[in-house]
Amino acid sequence: MLNGNDLPDDTWIENKVKPTTITSEDEMTFTGVGYQPMNNEHDTNYFVTLEIDGKKYKNIQLDSEGNWQKMFDKPLGNGKDKPLANGTVVKAYVEGTETEANGNGIVNTKVSAPTFYTVGEDLTSWADWEIKTPTLADAYDEETIITGNLPEQNHQNGRTYETVVTVNDVEKQRAVISGESGSLVAPLFDEVLQKGDVVKAYIVGHEEGETDKESLVAETVVQENKEGQESWENWTVEPTELETISSGDEIIRGVIPIQNKFNGRTYDVEVLVNDKLVATEEGYTARGGEFSVSVPDSIDLKYKDKVTAIVVGHELDKEDKDSEDTTETVKDATNHENWQVAAATINDVKDTDTFVSGTVPVEDTEFDRNYEIEVAVNDEVISTQAITPDGDYKIDLPKEVKLAVKDNVTVTVVGHQVDFDDVSSDKVSTEVIDGTNWSDWKIANPELDELTTKSTAITGDIAKQDIDFDRNYTVTITQNGTEIINEKVESDSKFNFELPEKVTLEEDDEIAITVEGHQKDKESKLSETITTKVKDASNWADWKIVNPELNNLTVKDTKITGNIPQQAVDFGRNYSIEIAQNGEKIISEVVKSEKEFSFSLPKDVTLAEGDEITATLIGHQDGKENKKSENITTIVEKAAAAETTSEFKLGYWEKFGLVYEGKVNNDDWDLTDKTKVEKNGICY
Repeated sequence: MLNGNDLPDDTWIENKVKPTTITSEDEMTFTGVGYQPMNNEHDTNYFVTLEIDGKKYKNIQLDSEGNWQKMFDKPLGNGKDKPLANGTVVKAYVEGTETEANGNGIVNTKVSAPTFYTVGEDLTSWADWEIKTPTLADAYDEETIITGNLPEQNHQNGRTYETVVTVNDVEKQRAVISGESGSLVAPLFDEVLQKGDVVKAYIVGHEEGETDKESLVAETVVQENKEGQESWENWTVEPTELETISSGDEIIRGVIPIQNKFNGRTYDVEVLVNDKLVATEEGYTARGGEFSVSVPDSIDLKYKDKVTAIVVGHELDKEDKDSEDTTETVKDATNHENWQVAAATINDVKDTDTFVSGTVPVEDTEFDRNYEIEVAVNDEVISTQAITPDGDYKIDLPKEVKLAVKDNVTVTVVGHQVDFDDVSSDKVSTEVIDGTNWSDWKIANPELDELTTKSTAITGDIAKQDIDFDRNYTVTITQNGTEIINEKVESDSKFNFELPEKVTLEEDDEIAITVEGHQKDKESKLSETITTKVKDASNWADWKIVNPELNNLTVKDTKITGNIPQQAVDFGRNYSIEIAQNGEKIISEVVKSEKEFSFSLPKDVTLAEGDEITATLIGHQDGKENKKSENITTIVEKAAAAETTSEFKLGYWEKFGLVYEGKVNNDDWDLTDKTKVEKNGICY
């Protein structure tokens, strides 16, 4: 095979193979142009080979203008939301195969340099970028070439690579490489390897704007050829390594490890499917390398098929030698192992229902997966029916199945896939509820009218109630916690219950009412308890006593007088007045509204100047606390000076020189007290 990269343009060896372009607008459909000029060419068939993350995927024929296209419509690798996951590297290169064999019977094949496309953003950051380590073949003394294998490297962010080979820590080769898997070849010029020499190889990675990174160092020590490795009898062909193979794969890939290199030995790999030979890859050197073969169109790899690879060694004039078989069982490409069936929902189920219903979510329908729903009552499956995902379902129950309250109903979605075990969702269950919806039945609260001490009946309203399923209602009325009334009532009606005999309402009594709903074979339900306090019918709390009016007093007064303004006289209210002298009660008498009063002082009571006379009006109501007016006060004053009058007339003594005889009068004079009478003179 010739590497088109190594050919100069327009030579007798024919043209170098030009690389293809590769583009994509949606990262599902990839296109490119790999046109090849046919001048200076043998007739050659050109096609584009695609590799996904370093693994050969597909050969695509070029049209007459060199165009090609490939659409990925199913997930590959870790692709979930789209066929190719972000970070997937798509490699494209042009291969050319001449249509006729050379004189030696060999059909020449040429390959262009690769072109790369990274899906989405480059996901491997510089910090996470790891350079893969090369491998070294065993080395023997007097050899002049160091060989090994180069692994596929990360092509994101325009990363480039070079290999470094040293012998006894002296650099012997530093070469730019493509970063693709291939062979490491480092010739030694004018020197040979000696037993005990230490050969090392590593790879350096470059990324623009970042520090270079290096792989780990591969190392081998040059051996002396004492084992007779050139002997056919001692020759062991190492078995291949197969990559994981999944159902539906079109390519089988593997690696031929480094083999015995003596006597010009070469190697082929044979690939068998279920013990039938399907492909042979020829012409590998002792360096081995990766291989990939296309699965014939007549074969469709299926789950659990057996794929076997055998390395066949050739030596001129010797019998071929085979490696041990390497066998891989075809894995499930449908990811059945991780297939999860989403659970359905289940609607409430009543004991009166004849069906079970709910919703089935979106399910995975790839690979012809289909679904049934399984209905069980108390763990016994009673019905299984096919369903369509992402929609509602309704499963009719068998006629003989009668649901009862508290039965346990479960639904399970069962997924089917050809050649695989069924996969079931989690069970979703519900408990059968009363078809009358008793649990949601709410008793509306009643309304209680205001009550007073004069009320002889309890009245109010029964709100609109649920009367389905023959529901009926009673009310219970209590007085201070003691039941006094229990009567049947109708929904949305008024009630008026006379108080039982001997029951009277007192102020602040607590009257409570509760509506109780009844349904056959069910527990009764209660409304909230509505309460009210009995109010005083007389409105005693707002009763105000109007202050009395007290007339002025002097020391000469022997009566206390005044006026009672208009007072409230309903509810049998009556009044009395208390009069105090200097804080000591001296008078307590009944008075009437809108009447004047006049009370004589007690015999032992006299008024003195400055005495404080206080009048308080007191209201009385049967069964209630008395109420009082404000205290009305007046101060006793001194009486005004009395007028002095005299009365004289001619009398007997006029004849004897006396002019008059008579009297002088003043009401203020008091002659009963002799100490206050004194003689000052005689009038002549």
